[in-house]
Amino acid sequence: MTGPQPLKERTDIEVEVESKEEVESARVEERKDDQPTDGCQSQRVRHAPARDDDEHFSKISYVRQKGPGGLERVNKAIEILKDPTTYEEAMSRGDARHWKRACTEELEEFVRQNIFSTVPRPIGQKVIGCKWVFKTKLDVEGQIECYKARLVAQGFSQIPGIDFNEMFAPVTHHQTLRTLIALANQHRWHIYQMDMKSAFLNGDLENEIFMRIPQGVELKGGEVWLLHKALYGLKQALREWYLKLKGKLEELGFK
Repeated sequence: MTGPQPLKERTDIEVEVESKEEVESARVEERKDDQPTDGCQSQRVRHAPARDDDEHFSKISYVRQKGPGGLERVNKAIEILKDPTTYEEAMSRGDARHWKRACTEELEEFVRQNIFSTVPRPIGQKVIGCKWVFKTKLDVEGQIECYKARLVAQGFSQIPGIDFNEMFAPVTHHQTLRTLIALANQHRWHIYQMDMKSAFLNGDLENEIFMRIPQGVELKGGEVWLLHKALYGLKQALREWYLKLKGKLEELGFK
């Protein structure tokens, strides 16, 4: 007769296998609890679709629409969130009336500030092109706030020494802004901020620049625009705006 056998120590491998079996068993029980019982709906909380990182698109735009024409409504919603790249595309979309109004406002601003005058096309003079740039402005909720159209000159075709002389304009550094804010905090000064609408349109041009009449404006054969003030896209636009601002500040006594 043999005496009682000593207890055999379990190895680490046996303990690990047993732990895996317990974890798998717990997962199976958890899945059983999540499944709805017969005649009952799931009690799981349903959340609204999460917005995508891109400000122009959201997953809500791709929700399947029920009823006739659902896919067409989805495609139309996605189309509106994309900015048109050409004038023809903007005028052929479902929101064409908004883009047309935006173009009209831009042209009215040109007339108000005397940006150009219509003249016969000069012989032997270079005429640069232009392009409409469209942008949809969204609010913090991702809803369309306004439609913006800007007429930009194709300054890449300008010739140095003929269409422009200098391009340099000083730019404020972040160190300067931080210094001013620190001084304002120390001396308890009030800080005011302003935004100049269509700032570049205030700069006066020294060079004679002719530009093609943009799309959306009635044309007469052989006419172009003679620009009197700087336009977005011109090589010297930033410098002309700086000179204009510098002169006005000096008139007010700033040095």
